[in-house]
Amino acid sequence: LDNRGVSVGRRLFVAWNDGGRLSLESALAVSADDEAPEDVTLLRDRPAAQRSLAYVTRRGVEVVRLEGRAVAEKRRVYEVSSRGTAEGEAVLTGIAAGDFDGDGVDDLALAELTNLVVLKGEAVLR
Repeated sequence: LDNRGVSVGRRLFVAWNDGGRLSLESALAVSADDEAPEDVTLLRDRPAAQRSLAYVTRRGVEVVRLEGRAVAEKRRVYEVSSRGTAEGEAVLTGIAAGDFDGDGVDDLALAELTNLVVLKGEAVLR
């Protein structure tokens, strides 16, 4: 996450560990140019598979499923409905993944203004 105090143009990249060092030359751009991610977490949403990335933007929560070194699927799982107090203010500022309810499936916790929002994960059989 390129966060230098600039909200416009901030992007999310995945840099691969190639033999003990991160390779920025082959980094994968995960977010779109206009999304400006605020926070990111790893999400265990598929059994025995590579983890997904979940990140918050001004518009909502995006989940990106990676396969190998490519984006296999990207979907919005939560749409922002509240408004910030200032024009352009980020409403969603934080995200964390974990099995919060003890059912064996990762859930997502979001910081939305002064609220904590929990998105319950659903078991997927594949």
